Amino acid sequence: MAEYKELSLDQEALRFFRERINTRLPLAAGVLAHHDLACGQLKTLVPANVGNITREILERGGGFRSSTSREWVIGCIVKYLSAAPGRLCVLEDPMERSSGPGLGVYRSRLVTCAEYVYFVLCADDTHRQRIEMALREAASAWITYGFMTTVPPGWNPDSGHFSKEDMEFLADKTEKIVVDAYDGEGWLIWEKA
Repeated sequence: MAEYKELSLDQEALRFFRERINTRLPLAAGVLAHHDLACGQLKTLVPANVGNITREILERGGGFRSSTSREWVIGCIVKYLSAAPGRLCVLEDPMERSSGPGLGVYRSRLVTCAEYVYFVLCADDTHRQRIEMALREAASAWITYGFMTTVPPGWNPDSGHFSKEDMEFLADKTEKIVVDAYDGEGWLIWEKA
């Protein structure tokens, strides 16, 4: 098995990251409005022999497809959700809509805000299989991304709904963001400073 390392990324990668999550959907837009991503740290997991990540590699892949990167991001989500009560990982689906005919096929916890659909992982969702399922179900044809944040005051996970105020709160309290990259070969994780 190849050795892997975490690699901190530069401003070029941060621009790519920002463009990647700039879907103009409510939570992504709120996070971009509330946070200066340049004040955080962006990292990825790459084979130990990789020294530099270019924008071309971020967009088209580097030929290092491995389940190791997916396990890395799942471990990051488990660690975040387990670290303190009241934490969420909210995966925003840029394609699915609340009126969509396929919503009944998902097994993950779904929450809507207006017509937008979110796959939500709570503290009781720290089983790797559950996180893997949510990542798979939230994946659109071109992007998968999620926000690690705090439960809005008074929000009930069984309600199936986020209000606009909840969305503002989630955006403001976001501490980490995960997004797929490398043409689906890996992940980027941004962490608030």
